[in-house]
Amino acid sequence: MVRNRRSLFTLHAIAACFTLVGCGEPKPSVSTSRQEVTVSGTVKVYGDLATSGEISFDPSNYLRNEAPRTALIDKEGRYTITTLVGPNSVRVQNLRPTSVPNDDGTRAEAPERREDVGYLEVQVELRAGQTTQDIELPAATESTRP
Repeated sequence: MVRNRRSLFTLHAIAACFTLVGCGEPKPSVSTSRQEVTVSGTVKVYGDLATSGEISFDPSNYLRNEAPRTALIDKEGRYTITTLVGPNSVRVQNLRPTSVPNDDGTRAEAPERREDVGYLEVQVELRAGQTTQDIELPAATESTRP
């Protein structure tokens, strides 16, 4: 009888643990593909083609630990990079804009000694066989104006 009580107590203790812990939050569905894709495109910042800077594509997620892939942006605003298919976090940095917004909403040519705008990020989804991915960064706001 004591043995049955001990077994019953153990069974209840295990059930209580499962009840308290639960199954946990399910992780989101993410890409585990290792298929590479080479894409080219242009980078626009504040509506103008970038004339310098770096672009990085980061395909990492909790199942795919990958280093970001980085390429230079040429003076025509173009880049070419090889990364993995699926979601990529794209970071553009070391940008020097060719024009700056005026208070009246018009744009003026950026001064020769202009400041770097820091970095901006967007999310893109790349498909197998895709060859072009143009990047358009958001319009300037009070907090992101150069």
